[in-house]
Amino acid sequence: MVVNKYFLKNIRYYQANLVSLILIYNLIFKEEFYMNSVLNSGRATNGDAYNVVAHDPFSFQHKSLDTIQEEWMEWKKDNHSLYVDPIVGTVASFLLKKVGSLVGKRILSELRNLIFPSGSTNLMQDILRETEKFLNQRLNTDTLARVNAELTGLQANVEEFNRQVDNFLNPNRNAVPLSITSSVNTMQQLFLNRLPQFQMQGYQLLLLPLFAQAANLHLSFIRDVILNADEWGISAATLRTYQNHLRNYTREYSNYCITTYQTAFRGLNTRLHDMLEFRTYMFLNVFEYVSIWSLFKYQSLLVSSGANLYASGSGPQQTQSFTSQDWPFLYSLFQVNSNYVLNGFSGARLTQTFPNIVGLPGTTTTHALLAARVNYSGGVSSGDIGAVFNQNFSCSTFLPPLLTPFVRSWLDSGSDRGGINTVTNWQTESFETTLGLRSGAFTARGNSNYFPDYFIRNISGVPLVVRNEDLRRPLHYNQIRNIESPSGTPGGLRAYMVSVHNRKNNIYAVHENGTMIHLAPEDYTGFTISPIHATQVNNQTRTFISEKFGNQGDSLRFEQSNTTARYTLRGNGNSYNLYLRVSSIGNSTIRVTINGRVYTASNVNTTTNNDGVNDNGARFSDINIGNVVASDNTNVPLDINVTLNSGTQFELMNIMFVPTNSSPLY
Repeated sequence: MVVNKYFLKNIRYYQANLVSLILIYNLIFKEEFYMNSVLNSGRATNGDAYNVVAHDPFSFQHKSLDTIQEEWMEWKKDNHSLYVDPIVGTVASFLLKKVGSLVGKRILSELRNLIFPSGSTNLMQDILRETEKFLNQRLNTDTLARVNAELTGLQANVEEFNRQVDNFLNPNRNAVPLSITSSVNTMQQLFLNRLPQFQMQGYQLLLLPLFAQAANLHLSFIRDVILNADEWGISAATLRTYQNHLRNYTREYSNYCITTYQTAFRGLNTRLHDMLEFRTYMFLNVFEYVSIWSLFKYQSLLVSSGANLYASGSGPQQTQSFTSQDWPFLYSLFQVNSNYVLNGFSGARLTQTFPNIVGLPGTTTTHALLAARVNYSGGVSSGDIGAVFNQNFSCSTFLPPLLTPFVRSWLDSGSDRGGINTVTNWQTESFETTLGLRSGAFTARGNSNYFPDYFIRNISGVPLVVRNEDLRRPLHYNQIRNIESPSGTPGGLRAYMVSVHNRKNNIYAVHENGTMIHLAPEDYTGFTISPIHATQVNNQTRTFISEKFGNQGDSLRFEQSNTTARYTLRGNGNSYNLYLRVSSIGNSTIRVTINGRVYTASNVNTTTNNDGVNDNGARFSDINIGNVVASDNTNVPLDINVTLNSGTQFELMNIMFVPTNSSPLY
């Protein structure tokens, strides 16, 4: 188990009080409680690959790729219902680690070994088979043969190119070629010939996960060419060409993935569980990569992702169907308080047993969660979900949430029959921390929701039926609104929880108002802050969270001029170039204040001057604000104020602290 200074200063206190805390826990919850061998061995006994060092704010960066690969393999053993091949999680983690590193300039070679181990295309075929199962669609025989042939050809092309690079760098003959430009240009053309074969008409959605992997290879190849230009003897003119390629194909591939997904999502009319499962599937298989591609131009940048996976139960009680028109509200409900540090939820837990109807022996027992409320550090709570009842239980992380956050949820419901005449309608709404501590409304059972290196950073909920007046009115930033079923809805008093999973982990501490204090790395590595993780924002009623796919998280949309978002970070004394990723359709002025110094970017307008990606209506550009210093060992406030011209649509999409010795590749 890795233990660092952020944990050591607290561990003695928790060791001394652990026994009494366990006793208190049992008295309060009267629920199942266990502490498995994770305390001693660093791995849960049921084979789940928990990130048990959650107190290490950079635990993901400290893991080896072999460990990450092993964890995703273990995850798959217990997650058969979501048809995701473990390689998709491994590749996303690999790419994130490469963006966060200055070493390893040949990503393509390593990526090829992951995707095509020992020259085999089996993993790519596995991804296709899993997608066929999930979408309940299959390629016809001729199309399948074409796709398999393209996979074989792509593998052979990448292998041959890597061989040529190896020979160039380590020649086996006396004559050393001056450049490998010819091989580079040939490989570029081969990618352009093969990528369209994963975009075939009628199968765009089915082939989208394979297209994303092929795009990973192509963009990694282009990035390798740029980073190795000097060593490979690439001319300045050719280098400029490939810098343009990286920008242009990032735009083209991102837009294709976003458009294909949105077209399918707009056609949904289904239960919440199925809607969230579709979104999670596509995020793991596609948007984990799309959100990285626009960051390929940076090096040594630790990405603190705010991109979320959502999970809910699949039980029979929730029957309301939702469409894409309902999604803006649902999405706002799940995200509205994502800047706070989650502590758990509370509510009214009800168990009732009734005799069966007249003339029939036996009983029916029903478990119900009523009036749920999500709780955060600092005494902050959401509005009530479901009916308003006096609360009689509280589910919490038990130990401090930054040390042992939730990582797994059980959110199912169903019916059990004991013999012929006894029926139990059960509900779970239970959660587990990195140390295996469980708490919830009822006993954990059914399918669980867990993803390696993801933490449950928020919990939300929905009533049995969501009112139309709520569905048409998304929540503004940090809004507290009670959400209940329409009056008279049978069973409408009930609440069901949704777990929100992301990779956000570089949290130094909890601000006095319950929000996150972001931690800068100790070494000279860049880092990011998601705009939605603010300490505070004025004009909250005119500030909204906007869903994004190509940005490693979502944006803050400012609808009122002179809006200021404040962020708090724990500095390290290093100097950075501060970049803000913004979409400003119309003119805006940005003023950034840090360490008493004010930086101004005037006449910002990305209507035409942008990177070309249409990310759910946003067209972004990365604005270099200037050189800033994050004061050492100090909580540093960062204020971002935006003044808008009339009619300007503005979104703050990412905050990036880039090392001064590492310039963007384009």
